[in-house]
Amino acid sequence: CSLALDEGEGTIVKDSSGNNSEGEVHGEATWTEGKSGKALSLKGAKSKNYIEIPDQESLQLTGKFTIEFWWKKVSGGVQIFFRKGESGNNYNYYAWLEKKIYFSVSDRDEKAYAVSVPSPGNGWHQLTFVYDGQELKIYIDKELAGSKKIGKITLFTDESPLYIGTHNPDYSHSLAGTLDEFRILDEALTLEKPKAEVTNIQVSDIIAHWHFDEGEGSVVKDSSGNNNHGKVSGTNWVRGKKGFALQFPGKGNYISIPNSPSLQIKGPFTIDFWLSIGTKDFCFSLNCKGNRFIS
Repeated sequence: CSLALDEGEGTIVKDSSGNNSEGEVHGEATWTEGKSGKALSLKGAKSKNYIEIPDQESLQLTGKFTIEFWWKKVSGGVQIFFRKGESGNNYNYYAWLEKKIYFSVSDRDEKAYAVSVPSPGNGWHQLTFVYDGQELKIYIDKELAGSKKIGKITLFTDESPLYIGTHNPDYSHSLAGTLDEFRILDEALTLEKPKAEVTNIQVSDIIAHWHFDEGEGSVVKDSSGNNNHGKVSGTNWVRGKKGFALQFPGKGNYISIPNSPSLQIKGPFTIDFWLSIGTKDFCFSLNCKGNRFIS
């Protein structure tokens, strides 16, 4: 499940993982600027704002997993991050804020296991919840905040929906703040793995960001807010590293992005992307004028 939350309008949020975990937005949630592109602004308390994703097999986690998202904290009251499962200890995975941040799973005997860590201050934070088959872990901003060894257990699963931002539709303690880039992985990220990612990029520094998650059509949208949308020629939509991706057959295929002031880079910069190389010979163009290539 991978929700970029970049729709910017409407009540449906699309899943780019390929598992069709499409969600519906309820309550008083509104669209706003996020950590990257758009995001959902949640009102908390009794607003009953949440995302509901119908049950499917890919959401019934039975082994190692990671759940992570960006959250802009605005208050410290009791709030629910996510929950999949019925009432009591009949749940697969569950995280909430109650002075501390709690992360819990339960087994088939309805025994609950939990770890808690101090809550960070207001502002943007990346929260990462991990079960690695032996321990429950909570990372805050890619730093391990706490862990608890619970051993290997048989996780409880059922056919209830996944709720993001609430316990259930009738619960009064909805999530407050801004939610962005929510995803669930069927692997356990380690302390080293999150640290390997770029951590010091500010939202204002991002010039263009293409998810390539459209899966169809000839336009790729830029989620940076700079409207550097691209037109695709000669490529094919395929499964990617995460969600969809573009396959380049090798002749006459490219993405064309119109000139804009934000793309005229004059100082230090970084360009990064995932690439599956189908041939040993390729080149990457920094600037076509003067044939400046890296090959």
